[in-house]
Amino acid sequence: MVPPHGLAVVTVPGPNQPLASRLPFTTRAAPWLWGLAALDLVAIAWMIAAGTWLDNASWYTRAVTLGGRHLLVLVLTSIAFVMLAGLAIATHGFASATRSQTAFISLACVISVVALAGALSAILLLLIAALVIGFVARPIMRR
Repeated sequence: MVPPHGLAVVTVPGPNQPLASRLPFTTRAAPWLWGLAALDLVAIAWMIAAGTWLDNASWYTRAVTLGGRHLLVLVLTSIAFVMLAGLAIATHGFASATRSQTAFISLACVISVVALAGALSAILLLLIAALVIGFVARPIMRR
């Protein structure tokens, strides 16, 4: 149908034009997503190599495997890594994404953070212990 006052311009999506609108990522988001994918890959390697030992060595190492469940950590990090790797391809290296891709990236990040929460808590405990020891040792060393 042509409007009564003249012709209308219609844009038809071509092969180089996306069907859905893409949302650009900030320049700070991509390195964080790549880093999270790399941490997932490191966690996969650690769970394959030392997961059983981490489950049984001590109460502290059990925290890394979410209470002695290294297979759960392995599965969660594998799912998160596969999702992030696939979405990296689909989003051209996390440059821009559709709304559904953004939702899947968010889901992959949540899965990854849940899987890596035990390791993060163990690292934070070590850092806090080092700070406390440093603050306690400083007055003793000055005497």
